[in-house]
Amino acid sequence: MRRINLLISLFVILLFAACKKEVPRQPITTYPVAGLFSLTGNWSSLGITSKAVLEIAVDDINFYLEERGSSVRFSSVVYDTKLDTNLAKSFFQTAVNDLKVKFVLGPQSSAE
Repeated sequence: MRRINLLISLFVILLFAACKKEVPRQPITTYPVAGLFSLTGNWSSLGITSKAVLEIAVDDINFYLEERGSSVRFSSVVYDTKLDTNLAKSFFQTAVNDLKVKFVLGPQSSAE
């Protein structure tokens, strides 16, 4: 009797395994996040730190999303504004218009 129960259990397990559907993976969609930071000159320590924090955040968020099976990912693009207003404006326009960035961090100073 034990042998029959074992065979039936094995048959049921194999039947379920054979019927298992593979869930198709969705293509990954990546959204860039732009950072407008001063990486050289005055306030460069704040800009360098901000760049590092952005990169760590993107890695952490992507790990979280991947673990949950999400098809969304983020990437980072960092621009060195050098605390220059015109440069910051130009980088902002490039990020938004050319790269279609929807998330921008910075710039660092109120002048920018």
